[in-house]
Amino acid sequence: MLSSAVLKHGTACLFKRSSCSRSTSTCLCNNRWFLQHRRRQHQHHQQQQQHQKTMTSAAAGNSGAREAVEDRLESISNHSWVEKLNPDPETDVNAPNRKSRRVKSGHFVRVQPTPLKRPALIIHSKKVLEDIGLCEGDESSETFVRFFSGDSDAIPGMKTWATPYALSIMGQKHTSNCPFGTGEGYGDGRAISVGEVLNPKTNQRYELQLKGGGQTPFCRGADGRAVLRSSIREFIASEAMDALGIPTTRALSLIRSEGGDVSNRPWYSASVEKQVSKQLNEVTVDDPRLARFDASEREAIVGRVRAQKRDPDTMIQEPNAITTRVAPSFLRVGHLDLFSRRASKPDASPLQKQELEMLVRHCYFREFSEENDSWSSTAPIEDVARAVLEKSAAGIAFCVAEWLRVGFCQGNFNADNCLVAGRTMDYGPFGFLDAYDPAFAKWTGSGDHFAFAAQPQAAVANYFTLCSALSTLLKGKEAEGNVLIETFAKTIENEVTNVWAKKAWFSRRCAEFEQSSRARFIR
Repeated sequence: MLSSAVLKHGTACLFKRSSCSRSTSTCLCNNRWFLQHRRRQHQHHQQQQQHQKTMTSAAAGNSGAREAVEDRLESISNHSWVEKLNPDPETDVNAPNRKSRRVKSGHFVRVQPTPLKRPALIIHSKKVLEDIGLCEGDESSETFVRFFSGDSDAIPGMKTWATPYALSIMGQKHTSNCPFGTGEGYGDGRAISVGEVLNPKTNQRYELQLKGGGQTPFCRGADGRAVLRSSIREFIASEAMDALGIPTTRALSLIRSEGGDVSNRPWYSASVEKQVSKQLNEVTVDDPRLARFDASEREAIVGRVRAQKRDPDTMIQEPNAITTRVAPSFLRVGHLDLFSRRASKPDASPLQKQELEMLVRHCYFREFSEENDSWSSTAPIEDVARAVLEKSAAGIAFCVAEWLRVGFCQGNFNADNCLVAGRTMDYGPFGFLDAYDPAFAKWTGSGDHFAFAAQPQAAVANYFTLCSALSTLLKGKEAEGNVLIETFAKTIENEVTNVWAKKAWFSRRCAEFEQSSRARFIR
């Protein structure tokens, strides 16, 4: 069913050609970048001065700000996920739902985050603050810091929940990651949604989610926490990706614990690091084992050897932090994958089939419709499913091609880390290229399948998972799904071609000519 041979040939040729255009475009942009950088420095200085004035006035009227934050968030709250979809029927009997357990049905589990001790705001995004309907200065209030550090009692009108989803890697369904071997314990292990808001000025919906908010039924024995180091990386990277024009989840705030909340995390001991580095540096182009290769091949082999990754060898203690990430929704391919698995079982109940249809309709409503558009709730389900697949294809193809444009490698592009709308998320083992390397991957688990140049193929595999999940709802069933997959492979190849053409300063017309010429050459 899944065929990406053309895609592999196409991207391989494109990646080889792209390396020659890097230095030219960099030189041409240096002066322009410098001027823009100086302007940004000046603007940043002015913003800092204004921010200091705002902080001073906010501190003077702290109780008023506290009331304003609570009132504003509650007045614009609009919790479509928990109001339109089904709760886990075993939520109440398992309260407070902070232990790993099987979740057999329902789209969400009501669970409250675990507050950080002595929370302190480190940084926030002014733009995201305004996008969700708050005002500059609100972030300095006690209510804001309490709520977005996990104390949901600070704003009682906001609802909190975690969701289940499935794991598929390169199109293959997995259940071994689930402690029960059934896939019923996988989902938001340390991410807890703390509300949805509808900005009255823009009519745009946003979901607010705490990463590192504490344990949920999907924590699989982990502590549900994030550490400051990884939280800083997520905040900076997601805001940088947005500034680069790439679809992404955003970061509202970063709050750390100053009250002793810590987690043990694997890391690299200095002694082993020094020893390994010494061993790797001993491999040179003059190594007799490389004698049969030419000079360029020897350099490439030595480069790969020195760049190879190793697993952590020790544990260190790190302070906890919470990043509040924001998006129109966090609907993953893995969500639809899970509910399709439930609905496709031979003994599937009418409720399981209904919950799949409910989620598909909600997916269209959240990601692809205008706020007051009711089409997704009334149209035939086969039409809604196809519309989701078509619009998702365009979003994912564009997003992944843009990753290649800026040298971004997601590192763990499973179906559960792929948002249906095509938006970058889950800044875990990600990285940016220091030098062009198609095989670049950020961690030992990335393998070849999640390497930089393989991301278009990983996208095809994730789209295959999405089509497989919804094919039973399509009018043409699997045959229609096959056509959509083939179309997606061509779409993402076109997007990648256009990216390399832009980096080489070619026009779109040149890119199309190049693509047609390459296709004739391959044939």
